Amino acid sequence: MLSKNILPLTLTVLISGCFSKMPETIFTAMNSDNIPPAPATKVIPETNVYHGVAIVDDYAWMEDNTRADVQEWTKEQNERFYEYADKLPATAYLTREYRRLWRYADQTVPTEVYDGERLYFSKKGADDTKWILMTKANANAPEVVVLDPNKWDKDDSLSGAARSRDGRYVAYGIAHAGDENPVIHVLDVENMIELPDRLKGWKQGVSCWKKDNSGFYYACKPSKGTVPEGEEFYWHAVYFHKLGTSSEEDQLIFNSETDREKWHGVDLSDDEKYMLYYRGNFGSADIWLKKNIEGAELVPVVIGKEANFDVAMVENKLFIRTNLDAPKFMVYVADMEKPGFENWEVFLPESEDKLEDLSFIDGHIYAKYLRGIETVIKVYNFDGTFVRNMTLPASFCSAGVSGYWHKGPVRLNCSSYLIPNTTYAYNVNDDTLTVLKEFPVKYDLDNCAVTQVFYPSKDGTKIPMTIVYPKDRPRDGSCPCILDGYGGFNVSLTPGFIGSNSLWVQQGGVFAIANLRGGGEYGETWHKAGMRENKQNVFDDFIAAAEYLIREGYTSKEKLGISGGSNGGLLVGACAVQRPDLYKAVRCGVPLLDMIKFHKFRIANIWSEEYGTSDDKAQFEYLLKYSPYQNIKKGVKYPDMLITGGENDARVDPMHVRKMGAKLQACTTGGVVFPVVYPDAGHGSSVDFDSRVRQYAREGAFMYDRLGLEIKEEPAKE
Repeated sequence: MLSKNILPLTLTVLISGCFSKMPETIFTAMNSDNIPPAPATKVIPETNVYHGVAIVDDYAWMEDNTRADVQEWTKEQNERFYEYADKLPATAYLTREYRRLWRYADQTVPTEVYDGERLYFSKKGADDTKWILMTKANANAPEVVVLDPNKWDKDDSLSGAARSRDGRYVAYGIAHAGDENPVIHVLDVENMIELPDRLKGWKQGVSCWKKDNSGFYYACKPSKGTVPEGEEFYWHAVYFHKLGTSSEEDQLIFNSETDREKWHGVDLSDDEKYMLYYRGNFGSADIWLKKNIEGAELVPVVIGKEANFDVAMVENKLFIRTNLDAPKFMVYVADMEKPGFENWEVFLPESEDKLEDLSFIDGHIYAKYLRGIETVIKVYNFDGTFVRNMTLPASFCSAGVSGYWHKGPVRLNCSSYLIPNTTYAYNVNDDTLTVLKEFPVKYDLDNCAVTQVFYPSKDGTKIPMTIVYPKDRPRDGSCPCILDGYGGFNVSLTPGFIGSNSLWVQQGGVFAIANLRGGGEYGETWHKAGMRENKQNVFDDFIAAAEYLIREGYTSKEKLGISGGSNGGLLVGACAVQRPDLYKAVRCGVPLLDMIKFHKFRIANIWSEEYGTSDDKAQFEYLLKYSPYQNIKKGVKYPDMLITGGENDARVDPMHVRKMGAKLQACTTGGVVFPVVYPDAGHGSSVDFDSRVRQYAREGAFMYDRLGLEIKEEPAKE
């Protein structure tokens, strides 16, 4: 556990930037490796006092992305990176390979709607850059295009498509340039007519349709201007929209008048006799059940418990998956007539493996467990009697099932680090799988191998790590290696195929994934060991992973790069600052880096459940000890760093990229620093195919170049 640094209230400590505190100081970074010089950066000191501690921030002016000088600085920094990256042989190679591997004809397996024979699926031709939503009236009917996003603006994308139970209607969202703000439209698929219906608020999402197609329930946040400035990121609420009416007539179903940060949801039972109400956040949930009749009241299912609860309504039962007094989760069952906590009965007790999910398909219950990072699926009857363990198509894989309770088939999707995603039909009677769809592009993986190791962290805790490596490379420290991790929000990093990583290994590189504390691989105890005041454990785990890879000869300090995005961006940012001697290069994507101010921007205050905030004195003290931005020091040689963000990021403000990049450029004595904020991206890559290829090719080439991974073949001419 991270020890606390107790400071008296009257003490003032100046934690400075890297300059004298003269307003409007101009700094220009040195040239290195024939890399274009960084643009001049102003220093405008701003001092804020937190619990008696004064912190000087030289780049607070970069927090306002509407300023002309911020926009100009960002443009110049972006162009500097593009100029560097576009001259690299690896950029041409990766551009060619990504175009080859991502431009292919493909089609998902058609799936029947809940009620009826209509099928939906997605497909794309080799020249399509976005998936097309398709339908067939029945298995023998001709296929019809429902939505073709290729005909939309290049930066628009399909974000959700909620079908009515019989498939006649689709409520679909159009998002723009990665902004995660889908605007819902409604299509009458049977007649191919776009309805004029629109909804309230922004960040709209449809939860469920009524079976008579009269309308649907949806959630949203209030539109800007209808609440005080900044509050539009909060106050999530659920409404009912009746088809053919205006949004002004939409009925408010569920919200909170007092807690702006809670999320809300509703769900209908299959027979529509009951409705489930949900209010919660990352670590807790309150749930009610209500009979779907006039005047019925909400009946508490579980209220005021600090734990996660997922509830499924199946026939006349509630199945409740929870980590209440069960860090690796268990399942209770209750009758819908008596849903209260006092009436719950154990259905599946907690086991040694973490219970990830429950699926109710074709009369059986499929319980998905994580055994470390490997999937185990157990099959049960409705009364809880055990049927069998499902035989999966590969060891050390990640898998999941899907389907409907009242009818088959049972679908299984499976992938691993060396096996692209494959779809199967599962026969529960004889435990057999039939391939329905294989990935259409072939990768040369004959020279790739995978191993899992457990290494000691700083406090002795054993941490799992998966290493993907070329069979023919010696373990003499000569291999370029990329180490990836996350370590937060109870998220589990499970095996999955990533084409760019496969290219890296094909070219002779090593790729490693550390399953750090803070994640969800071993349940809530593992998660809590890496959150809030325990966050330093995550960084220690990751640093120990790097040391293991070097010690065991997989790589060396001069050949090791680290990579992470979002919470993983915080991870690599902190580790780069704490142990700058340990890595050659860092790829830091959409990160939180100023942990003193992070909660004041966009939606980020909801992350305080995981991190804490500087508003609280004790939390401020541990945040200050590890916050990457505040801990940069003058005169240190930091690794080469590529720090990327998106202007349209709804989760993490790109000010983190700008401020961290500017301060590193001023303070480092050797490493090259590229802060890049993409104008057409959000919390991920660009929507447009060509922009996405350029983004990934340039970022990948940065790691190839800085770690010295040479391309084995000349890039093809396009």
